[in-house]
Amino acid sequence: MKNILIAALLCTLTLVSACTTTPAVQPQVNAFLMGERYNQALNTLEAKKETYGPKNQLLYLMDKGFILHLMGRYKDSILIFEQAKYLIDEMYTKSVSNMASTWMVNDYLSPYRGENFEHILIHVFQALNYAALGDINESLVEARDADLKFNAIRNLYSDVKEDTYIDDGFVRLLMGILYEANNNQQDLNDALISYKKSLELYESKYYHDHNIEIPRVLKENLLSAAQYLGFPELEEYKRKFPNSSFSGIREKLQKAEIYVIQYNGLSPVKHPNTIPVPTPDGYATGFSFPKYDARYYETKRSDVLAENTTGDTIESPTDLGEDIEILSNQAIDNRKAAIYLKAVIRPGIKYAAEKAIAYSLEDKYGRNAQYPVKGVGSLFNLFSETADLRSWQTLPAQIRLTRLLLEPGKYKLSIENFDADNIAIEKRKIGEYTFQAGEKKFIIVRTVR
Repeated sequence: MKNILIAALLCTLTLVSACTTTPAVQPQVNAFLMGERYNQALNTLEAKKETYGPKNQLLYLMDKGFILHLMGRYKDSILIFEQAKYLIDEMYTKSVSNMASTWMVNDYLSPYRGENFEHILIHVFQALNYAALGDINESLVEARDADLKFNAIRNLYSDVKEDTYIDDGFVRLLMGILYEANNNQQDLNDALISYKKSLELYESKYYHDHNIEIPRVLKENLLSAAQYLGFPELEEYKRKFPNSSFSGIREKLQKAEIYVIQYNGLSPVKHPNTIPVPTPDGYATGFSFPKYDARYYETKRSDVLAENTTGDTIESPTDLGEDIEILSNQAIDNRKAAIYLKAVIRPGIKYAAEKAIAYSLEDKYGRNAQYPVKGVGSLFNLFSETADLRSWQTLPAQIRLTRLLLEPGKYKLSIENFDADNIAIEKRKIGEYTFQAGEKKFIIVRTVR
């Protein structure tokens, strides 16, 4: 009997230890990111890579790729994100049967495959990596890959609900901007198509319900592309956006077109909701499911300022393009039925298995032999039934953007951030630049306050 109890306890400890939570290094990395200490964040991540473990390699690659992106090490970021894309494709080829035995114990025993929106964001950051390097052709490859990924996501859902993540207004806007930046007739046609899709999404009930307004640059670029291509609905767009002044395509080519992408705040993190459930014959079981908690950040709006050599300043407010807090909660909601079903079924499977073991031991060793199994089994059920709290934690809470049209010349760029009461929080330098006529430049800024 003693040997049975020891064996049961060892088994429990082994399995529970396997049901680890999120990688232990992620909070440390996030703390460095909050302090904008990117070198320390990267060094810590690399030094403690083993804490991610073999099941969380995708998380490691996504965290590392984005930190390199924030550091402006765009070529290095490209290499890491390419590894992440390859790993996602590789995991998609795994059969469902190979995953079944893992979630029966705990979701942590399965490799982290990422959310659909996280897969799309990899393409977004890759596109911006290439754009920041001035390689618009490779950016467009990422834009087209994102389009293919959306098609694959749509094929996964036979019954598409209003809030199912099957397309994205910000991604379509960015695709349109990149097509337009390539500056040829066919790409301008593709840009207009992307702008129209983006507008349709931003006008949908989903965006309206979340108070996400149509970005100013989308209105202006849609009007200028429609005008240049002689699009018959131009007048309709003018009536729809009566307060939107816009520069024509040829006029924009006489100026420098500067896109500033702002990453604001830190994305939400998951926490568990665990409900213990006693059974009539003395076992304890339960089920657990994840929820997201938002992380506080002060900045609610921003202005980008460009000061020329004579001291004149052009100011352009940023608009919310992507709200990752909303995407995160949407991902949980989309999978809620499956998450709840697994959370309810899994304890039942464990309970049935433990009952079978207990009856077998009772037949062999007598009635008292079942009690160690009950105790250890109850502990195992409660501790192993942990919600999957893994997520891409280095992401920002928001992606904001703006566009400046500047006369050729030298400029000092800065950004000023404001809180919910429109009180200035900080003003920081972005850098000094010399812009040429016809230049399309993409500049990335990080805000964590």
